[in-house]
Amino acid sequence: MDEEVEEALRDRSAPVIALESTIITHGMPYPKNVETALEVESIIRAGGSIPATIGILNGKINIGMKQEQINELARTENCLKVSRHNLAEVVSKQCSGGTTVAATMLLAHKCGMEYFVTGGIGGVHRMGEVTMDVSCDLRQLGRTSLTLVCAGVKSILDIPKTLEYLETEGVTVATLGSYDFPAFFTPSSGIKSPIHLFNQLEAVSLIEAHRKLDIDSGILLAVPIPQHLAASAVEIQDAIEMALKEVSEKKITGKDVTPYVLERVNKQTQGRSLDANISLIKHNAMVGSMVARKYHDLHERKENEKEEQKQQAMPNRRRPVVVGGANLDVIAKPRDSSNEIMKFGPSNKAVINMYSGGVGRNIAENLMKLETNPFFISAIGSDTAGDFIINQLKSMDLNGMKRFGNEKTAVYNGTLNREGELYLGMVDDHIHEKINPELLKSHEDELRDAAIICIDGNLPHESIKFISDSCARFHTPLLFEPAEMFKAPLSFRAGCHRPTTTKRTPYTYTTPNLIELKAIYQEMTGLTPSSLTQGKMSWSYRWILSVTS
Repeated sequence: MDEEVEEALRDRSAPVIALESTIITHGMPYPKNVETALEVESIIRAGGSIPATIGILNGKINIGMKQEQINELARTENCLKVSRHNLAEVVSKQCSGGTTVAATMLLAHKCGMEYFVTGGIGGVHRMGEVTMDVSCDLRQLGRTSLTLVCAGVKSILDIPKTLEYLETEGVTVATLGSYDFPAFFTPSSGIKSPIHLFNQLEAVSLIEAHRKLDIDSGILLAVPIPQHLAASAVEIQDAIEMALKEVSEKKITGKDVTPYVLERVNKQTQGRSLDANISLIKHNAMVGSMVARKYHDLHERKENEKEEQKQQAMPNRRRPVVVGGANLDVIAKPRDSSNEIMKFGPSNKAVINMYSGGVGRNIAENLMKLETNPFFISAIGSDTAGDFIINQLKSMDLNGMKRFGNEKTAVYNGTLNREGELYLGMVDDHIHEKINPELLKSHEDELRDAAIICIDGNLPHESIKFISDSCARFHTPLLFEPAEMFKAPLSFRAGCHRPTTTKRTPYTYTTPNLIELKAIYQEMTGLTPSSLTQGKMSWSYRWILSVTS
């Protein structure tokens, strides 16, 4: 999957529109096919959406093909036409192919896409009641909940029977801007559309109602080709009749019928049908992208209004802010508690689990469970470990979690002994350096208005100083969680850098364990381990030593 497509689907930052690739492999000659495919992608971007051309190269399914991949697919000889029934075969035999409407719908839906733009869909062939030649596109749309934007059904097919079949499959069929259902090359088939939509906003309302009702079949949004771009209906119909006669005489059947007829029609019309084909695909892309974007903006606006209403319902309630580390914890412990851990080579049989961890993240999660609406500021990578952490915090405000594309999410690897105590801990937490004052400045409003700020010892020292100054300036309570004994002393001192001109201490609360408290005490008093044995310690430190020993 292309990185841009993956990010848009994950973050829902923009609608993603699927595009088929048989237009590249079987629909048009080279290089017109590549030019059209790239132009369609540009039109979709101009409408505020992200294009995702789907195709197969050497058995690998590509979701969101790059320009060089589109060129490679267009130049590949003996490309297969890939539908639902032969998708597994093409992948298993490592072949290359263009995905049909049915296969593209299937793959797009599996990836979480909600929109698909194409030229036209397949349907019931003429004499389909005898031959049973019905396109898989119709069945697939009946089982896939997405919005498919096209210029209707090609007039080489039986349009009335196709509409009947779509109704049987439970597909919502609507035409935008016309009472008549379009016939691909021409804006009208002469057949009334099941649903008429006056404008794009009505289309958005239809999509919204369809999703709220959780209907598991799709929407076919038919967009008639503009009259000035359409081919002559009489000319097209005459060419189709001639091509179908040749199909019958040459006994051409199945999936070979449509490409043959389109090629013959294009030749008979001296390229005017191909020009109309390209024009309608581009027009569909423009309309599809605009509708998708309008739905996205409407949905985003409603979500923001809900959040505002939620905040207005508790106007005087300030929220806690947590600044700290977020890790993926990988914890291993011996499978058999009777065995000691073997060192230096052999593999120990173990039970290994993954958890969302990190001191700051743990604090934020517990504050969320207490329904305090915490704001968590942290840094994670754009990787699977980061996805894992995000998924555990779905109901929390994550606007403070910055994702870095070139960094790895922090990972903690802990090995426990047979008693369940920590035997060895390893951590890769370089990304925590990214929680720097620059990142914190982007959340100054949240820091200023916080009911309390909680920090952990994983932060860079300059960040701890920045937060300490902010708390002093705005009289905000500050909690310090040391995280671990080696980080605790200097991290604690970092918050104590201001001159003591008032009775106010830097930390309102701190939560060390006894070992961390010992380390902090040594750092802040300047007493060395040797001096501590020579009677230069306070009663409080003697108590710490007695307990920890």
